[in-house]
Amino acid sequence: MKKTNLSVVLAAALLAVLGAILPGCRSQERELAFETIDRRISPGTGEYYESREPALIIIATPHEAAQLDNFVNPEAIEHLKGMDYDNYFALAVFQGWKFSGGYEVNLARISSRNNQITVEVNFQEPLPGFQRTDQVTSPYHLVEVEKPAALENRQSFVLRENGNTVITIEAILR
Repeated sequence: MKKTNLSVVLAAALLAVLGAILPGCRSQERELAFETIDRRISPGTGEYYESREPALIIIATPHEAAQLDNFVNPEAIEHLKGMDYDNYFALAVFQGWKFSGGYEVNLARISSRNNQITVEVNFQEPLPGFQRTDQVTSPYHLVEVEKPAALENRQSFVLRENGNTVITIEAILR
C-alpha cells in the first residue's frame, strides 16, 4: 500500500514538473517590426513587375536588391543597398500587373514562428462602378523587417490575404 501511494505522489510530482516546463518549450509566435521603404501603384521607371499574379520577393543581402531593379522606385533600391542586413531583411509584395488604377498593396502584419515567417497583406481592388484611371499599374509594398531573434538559415515565407495562403516560398536569411 505504501508503494502505491509513493508511486501516485511521484507521478503527480512528475506531471506538475512537466506541466511547468512544457509550455515554455512550445514556440511562440512573435510579431516582427517592419517599416515601409516604398509603397506605390507604379515604380515610375516605365517598367512594371512582369507577372499578373501576386509575388513575394525576399532581399537578404545588398546584392539581391538588383532583383527589384526597375520594378520599384530607384530611391528604394538605394535604401536597400545601404541597409543593415545583419539585423534586417527586406521583402516586397507585388499585386501583379493591372490594366487600370484603383489597386493597392498594404502589408498589415509580419510574424515569425519556428522557421516560418507569415506576411499578412490586404490587396485593395477598385470598387465596382467607381471611375478608375486607364493606365497599367503594378502595385507593390516594400518593407524593411527586423530579423527574428532565433534565426535558422532557411525560412519558409507565407503570404496570406484574408486568412488564405497566396504564396509560399523559401529563402535563406544570413
